[in-house]
Amino acid sequence: MYWKHKAFLQNVVASLPMGLSDFVYHLVMKYGGGYVPYMNPVTDYQRSLQFVEYIEKYHPDFSGKTFFELGTGRSISMPIGIWLLGANKIITSDLNRFLREEVALAAIDRLKNEEFVQKAFGARASDLDLKKRIVSITECERSLSEIFRITGIQYIAPCDATQLAMEDDSIDIHYSTSVLEHVPEDVIASMCLEARRVLTKDGIFIHYVNVSDHYTNHPSEPCGDSSISTINFLQFCELEWLRISGNKFNFHNRLRTIEYKRLFESKGLKTLAFNETFDERAMDLIKNKKIHIDRQFQNFSTEELSAFDLWYIGKFGS
Repeated sequence: MYWKHKAFLQNVVASLPMGLSDFVYHLVMKYGGGYVPYMNPVTDYQRSLQFVEYIEKYHPDFSGKTFFELGTGRSISMPIGIWLLGANKIITSDLNRFLREEVALAAIDRLKNEEFVQKAFGARASDLDLKKRIVSITECERSLSEIFRITGIQYIAPCDATQLAMEDDSIDIHYSTSVLEHVPEDVIASMCLEARRVLTKDGIFIHYVNVSDHYTNHPSEPCGDSSISTINFLQFCELEWLRISGNKFNFHNRLRTIEYKRLFESKGLKTLAFNETFDERAMDLIKNKKIHIDRQFQNFSTEELSAFDLWYIGKFGS
């Protein structure tokens, strides 16, 4: 879909009364193909493996650790993937109750396919415990309540991540995937302060952020518009961008990866890993002046502008 048409549709639906807008948007997603990536979540499961590999560097045995996920979304593929790989206590939270049972169960059903599991988990697909866990959630009663019972995953929504109903030093891993880009900068700052309160002394703060324009067609956004680049939205001033996409369904703060690092460190985090991926097409557009970059972003380097995603891992100092 042409990106401006999608943006217009999202704004129209977002303008409807709260309950109605969520229901209508669900129908748009369901019949417009928006749920396809959620229901065939190989990327999510691959990302859960990547996530666990990062965690193992700091907590080799994480089976007894408490994980806290910020931003569940419409499915639970990420926490399911982490559970399959050995986690036993996962709390997943969201500001809104966007989780859809039919979408989440369809994603779990994909685990019945051995070729899919191999593609998702690579060498770990042969792990006996992973296989047993897959059987337990693919051969049980088909409901989210049963999935939650078997996995021990706890779903909390609505949940304000800046004011968690949790004790100090109560979680070991604070994480999110493709969530922070949809949160205003000042709220992220407050979330960091709350994360500092609830994380244990050895707790890890690990977040995957997709800083690219979500309207584009890209490996991270397979249902987007192929006519635009990952930096298309950097052409617009803040007011114009908010007019285009300032709705609750696709708000994007447009922070660059280096801004996340500065923000996190300003809240007391010591950076352990800062791993970016760069878009060569975006670099070419910038270097050859094939795209206008708004003055808001003029002070960033070509590399800082063309980074499209980030794995950030940090730890709060004493």
